[in-house]
Amino acid sequence: MGITVTSTIGILLWALALNGVFNALHVFLSSIIAIVLFRATAKRLPSLAEKSWFRLKAGEPLLWHIASKEHFKRESP
Repeated sequence: MGITVTSTIGILLWALALNGVFNALHVFLSSIIAIVLFRATAKRLPSLAEKSWFRLKAGEPLLWHIASKEHFKRESP
């Protein structure tokens, strides 16, 4: 039992096919891992910002300020 390949072109075609399958699985799994990590980081962003040593005036955390929509609405004094 097995795959019988009798020519060099057949070997190259099988190598390309297996490489394509591997790449498709790799992209799929890597994307899932990246999404999970991104969501976990986004959920922790407020708590990480509160622990930040660099804060804006009135004790406002920098990262929370940048992540909020208020960052883009403020007018200069």
